[in-house]
Amino acid sequence: MHALRIAFCCAVGLLIAEPLAATEIVSLKTGGTLIGNVSYDGDAIVVEMRDSKVRVPAADVVTVASLDLGPVSKANELLLSALEARLLSGSGMEAVNKIAEAARLAPNDPHVAYWHASLLVEAGFGKAASEIYEGHREAIAKAFPGMADRLAGRIRERVDLEKLPEALVERIDNFNAGGASRESQDDTQLVASVFRLVDQEKTPLDRSTFQVQGNFNDQRIEAFEDGYYFFTGKQNRHSNDASKVVVNQVGLRPSEFELAASADRVPAAKDFVVQRYDDTAKQTYRAVVVDKSGKPIAGAKVVLQPANDRPSPQTGEVPAKLADSEGKVEIQAYPMRYNVMVSASGYKPEGQSVELKEGAAQEDQRFELYRTINGTVHVAWIMEGPQVNATITSSEADIEVKDGQPAPAPYDQNGPIWVRPMQVKDQLVLQFNLHQYGPPAPGATFGVWTAEAEETGEAGGDAKGKAKEKFASLDLNKFDELKKDLKPVQAGRGSSSRGRPVPSTPMQLQVPLEQGKVYVGKIPFRDPRNGQPVEVTFKLYVEGEKNPAA
Repeated sequence: MHALRIAFCCAVGLLIAEPLAATEIVSLKTGGTLIGNVSYDGDAIVVEMRDSKVRVPAADVVTVASLDLGPVSKANELLLSALEARLLSGSGMEAVNKIAEAARLAPNDPHVAYWHASLLVEAGFGKAASEIYEGHREAIAKAFPGMADRLAGRIRERVDLEKLPEALVERIDNFNAGGASRESQDDTQLVASVFRLVDQEKTPLDRSTFQVQGNFNDQRIEAFEDGYYFFTGKQNRHSNDASKVVVNQVGLRPSEFELAASADRVPAAKDFVVQRYDDTAKQTYRAVVVDKSGKPIAGAKVVLQPANDRPSPQTGEVPAKLADSEGKVEIQAYPMRYNVMVSASGYKPEGQSVELKEGAAQEDQRFELYRTINGTVHVAWIMEGPQVNATITSSEADIEVKDGQPAPAPYDQNGPIWVRPMQVKDQLVLQFNLHQYGPPAPGATFGVWTAEAEETGEAGGDAKGKAKEKFASLDLNKFDELKKDLKPVQAGRGSSSRGRPVPSTPMQLQVPLEQGKVYVGKIPFRDPRNGQPVEVTFKLYVEGEKNPAA
C-alpha cells in the first residue's frame, strides 16, 4: 500500500503536467466565458479554475453548459479516479473497471497503459496484464524508465503463479491478502510455503512420502493437483532454523530439500524432484538369528521397516522373510535406512537399525534372541510428602510380566507407576522412573537394597515361600532401621523395552531382579495428582519363570 501511495502521487504529478480541462463553460452577459468546475453558492455561481475560484452573480450569467474537450481528458480523469479508488477503498475491481474505460478512451496513452497493466496484475489477472504491457512495452519504458522493468517482473511472477492449479492460486491469494489480519500478540508468526514433489518422470508423489522438519508449531499441509503442496506453520519471529522437506519411502532415493517459508507473501513454488529406483538398485540385506548359546533359530521372522516412517499401505514396506535352518536371511531391498525387527515364538523380539547404501556391500547383521520371561512382581509402598510422617498413600499391587513386558493395564495414578519390570536380554530388571511432571525434589536420593531370603536347603516352592515370608516381615515404617542390615544394589544404565540403550540419566535407572531376593528402597518422585515432590519407600519380590531354558 505504501508503494501504491508513492505511485499514485507520481501519477498525479505526471497528469497535471498537461492542461487540466474544465468540465463546464459559463457564458456571461458581458460576452465573456469562464471554463472550470462549477458550483452554486446562494444567488451566485462559483467557477473553480486551477488554483483560483471566481464568484459570479447569477444575474450576470447567461448560460452554464457542459464542455467536452475529448476522450483524452476523460481518460485522465478516469485514471486518477481509478488510482484514488484503489488507494482509499482497497477495491481492486472498482479500480480495474475504471482504468479499463480509460484505456478504451486513450488506447495509446503509455501512462494509462502502465497503470492498466499494474492494476490488472495486482487484481490477479496476470495474462491480461501481460497483453497490455507487451502491446505498449516501448512507450511504457520511455514514460516510466525506472519502473517499467519492475512492472515486467511482477507480471512474470503473476503469470507463473497462474500456471498452478486454480484452487492453489486462490489459496495463495487468500494468504497474501490476509497479512494484516494475521498480526499476533506473541513472538510467533504464521508462515507459508508452496512446493511440488514429483519423481524424475514428473509423476506426483503421495503425501505419505515426505515430512516437513523445522521449528514449527501447528503444522498444516494441504495437497493440490499435480503434486503441489501448500504448507503453513507457526514459527518464532526471530528463528533462523533451517526448514526442509525430507523424503523417506521405500523405492525412492532418500532426499532433503530446503523449504523457504515467509509470513509476508508465499514464495514462488519450487519443484522438488526425487529419484525413483528401479529393481536394479536393490541391495542384499543379510542377517543371522541365533539364541544365547549361538544355536540358529530357524523360522525367525525378519522385517525391514523404513526408519522414521509410520507404517501405512503407501510406504511400500519390504516383505518379511523367515530364517532358514541355519538362522540366515537374505532380503532384497532398496537403499535407505531401515529399522530391523526380528521375532520368534517364545523369544523376546529384538530390533536394530541398518542403512543400505547404493553399490556398497553389507556385512551380516547378527541377532541374539532370548527366551521370554514370565512372572509376577509383588510390590508394597508408602508415598510420603516433604513433611515428617506425612503419608499420602500406602498400598500394595501385583505387576504381571508376560513375554518380558508388563501386562497391559489401565493407567492408575494411585498405582506403582514409578517402577516398571522389563526384560533386558536374559534378565528381568526393575526400571525406576524418578520423575513425574518435572525432576525430583532437590536433595532427594535414590537407593535400593536387597534382603536375602533365608536358606532352607530345599528347592522350588518352599524357597519362593521364604521370599514371600521375608517380604511380609519387613516394616516400611521402620525403613531407617532396616537399611542397616540390607545389601546395597548398584543401579545400571536405563534402556528401552527392546533392549536399546537410552541416554544415561538419574531420571531413569535399572536394577537387576532375581528370585529369592526381596528389594527394599526409597526413591524421589512427584505426586502424579498434583506434581508435588514426594518420596516412595517400597519393598518387592518376584516369583515365576525367570530364565526359561533356551
